[in-house]
This record gives sequence, structure tokens and C-alpha cells, in this order.
Amino acid sequence: MERAAINTYLSREPFRPFVVLTSGGQTYEVRNPDMAWLLRTRLCVALPAETGDVPDRFVDLSLLHITGIEEMQAA
Repeated sequence: MERAAINTYLSREPFRPFVVLTSGGQTYEVRNPDMAWLLRTRLCVALPAETGDVPDRFVDLSLLHITGIEEMQAA
């Protein structure tokens, strides 16, 4: 996926949560723009901790393996 397309989702005002889809079938939720870091060729997404609000790990995704982004539906 192109970097500019991902940046559009991260910089929207107001921010709307979205799901990143990968070529391997994994999905990653981005509920807050501060929990994803867009690099030149990669997207790092913080993963929620089992307990508490502070993330304790992250996934490092190559932009080449991001196949799409879907906006999350309001609950």
C-alpha cells in the first residue's frame, strides 16, 4: 500500500479508528493515531497490553504487505 494512503487515515480530523489488513490475513486495529508510526517503508502499530491501557509491544509491517485499510464501524 502506498505511504500517502496510510498517512491520509492517520491524519484525518477528526480521527476515525481503522483496521490494517495484511497479505498474510492478519488484521491490526488502530484506535488512536498515536498508536501507529508511519516510516518510509514500514508501519509500526502498538498492540494493546493484556492488562492496562499502555501498549507493551508492537508489530512492524512492511508497506508492501499491507493490502488494505477498513474504517472501523461504530459500536
